Amino acid sequence: MYRALTGTCSIFALATLATFASGAEPDPGPPTPDSTYRPLPTAPFAEVKAMDEADKPQIMQRQEALL
Repeated sequence: MYRALTGTCSIFALATLATFASGAEPDPGPPTPDSTYRPLPTAPFAEVKAMDEADKPQIMQRQEALL
């Protein structure tokens, strides 16, 4: 009985291993710049910071109105 159970478990383990091993795909590596989640910024940092600082009073006023 023990020998039959061991053989059955071994066959099941090998079948499971073969199933998962055949479906494994290699790691594609880091994403290319064209396939990132969002577009990368193209404006210089100083320009973006200046735009953010210019927009801040309007944004703060809008947020205060929400509160």
